[in-house]
Amino acid sequence: MLNKPEWITDSIWYKMCDAGMSLPEPLESADLTKPFVYDRKYGVFPVIRGNHQVAMSLLLAFHKGYKNGVDASEKMGLAYSHGTADHYLANITGTAFLSSVGKCITAGSKNNLNEKEKDYFGSISYLDK
Repeated sequence: MLNKPEWITDSIWYKMCDAGMSLPEPLESADLTKPFVYDRKYGVFPVIRGNHQVAMSLLLAFHKGYKNGVDASEKMGLAYSHGTADHYLANITGTAFLSSVGKCITAGSKNNLNEKEKDYFGSISYLDK
């Protein structure tokens, strides 16, 4: 039996599984060497290889009140999933990810993360170079 946080209903859990996401872990104890999506509101979500954009799209939907990433893309006029993922990183404070091909954690901007997060992540690249 999974020990899910209360906010993760069965419906949300199924969407997370479809997006290749595991349950969130605290930043302090998460493995930051494997692919993940970080959201300050929820924690570090380990993701399967190649699914970071889909996971970020779903998290954008959670933040904006949409039912899923595709719904968010349609209602926000963004391409799914790279457009919604980029929007998530650029506009939701406290977000970052590590892809399966990247060697460096990526965030939307330097102002997106606080000093504690920057210390945990170490080397970070930013979308707004």
